[in-house]
Amino acid sequence: MNHVSKIFILIVVAGMFTVFVAGCEKHTRYKVLTFFFTGVPIDGETTDGSKTVVAKVKRKRPVPQIFLHGPKAAGECFHCHDTTSTQSFRNVKKGGMPSFSDIKPGRLVMPLKELCITCHTSKSADLRYFENLWVHGPIAEGYCTSCHDYHQTKYRYMLLRENTRDLCTQCHAEGFILQTEEHKSDEECISCHNPHLGANRLLLRKDFDEVF
Repeated sequence: MNHVSKIFILIVVAGMFTVFVAGCEKHTRYKVLTFFFTGVPIDGETTDGSKTVVAKVKRKRPVPQIFLHGPKAAGECFHCHDTTSTQSFRNVKKGGMPSFSDIKPGRLVMPLKELCITCHTSKSADLRYFENLWVHGPIAEGYCTSCHDYHQTKYRYMLLRENTRDLCTQCHAEGFILQTEEHKSDEECISCHNPHLGANRLLLRKDFDEVF
């Protein structure tokens, strides 16, 4: 075998070795490299003289991009919506068939005031009445969607706003509320107030701390 052939074979072997090491699993790669070389550190470790130091890699917990309502996330829309194909014919007007304008896809299985508390029973105004608790107006009237999105949102608790100060002042006059001494700080409203229930009309947490 001449000199050129030897060089060619060495180049091919070196190329195959490089591809193998680059593509194999880290523990296998470590074994292969240590066969040919000494002092090869394990992945995630560095050498400091005679001592091997494990390199600490700080991993950040991924931040959810979107929050989904439980039934939607599970694909179980039927908990809230009428999903049968015959739904449009259940409201047939007496004496005739409905027109296409009468069809209402995604119709709720019951009025919104009754719907949310079938699962979120602890927010039922009727149950809380017997416990002598005050209920936040939107909850008492079944308007949960005043504060919560029912399908998906960017904010925790399915809220429509990230900050409860921005959310609450949509209904509670911002100028009047923020002029009072107690509200001049930048604290969130739920730092002092319960969003759903309370011992009195102010829904203060110091009087009754609601469990979400």
